[in-house]
Amino acid sequence: MIKIEKVSKNFRSHKVIKEFSCELDKGCYGLLGPNGAGKTTLLRCILGLYPVSEGTVTMQKEDKIGYLPQRFGMFHELKVKEMMHYFAAA
Repeated sequence: MIKIEKVSKNFRSHKVIKEFSCELDKGCYGLLGPNGAGKTTLLRCILGLYPVSEGTVTMQKEDKIGYLPQRFGMFHELKVKEMMHYFAAA
């Protein structure tokens, strides 16, 4: 289970995410919203790529999250299947 409690993310004085909370059980999930809504920022906070400004994100040790960004510029030497395995195992 992934538990997100009152997560906020600020970039300088601009609050991108404000007190977002949810619990995600095992399954496949997606984020929907208009451009600039904070979907990518939230996902990066969950993954630990961005530190949260407020709140907490907790995951069970065995939880795994696959992440493939829209603009991917690293590991050009990997084949598509290898790249998918890399992100699925992260």
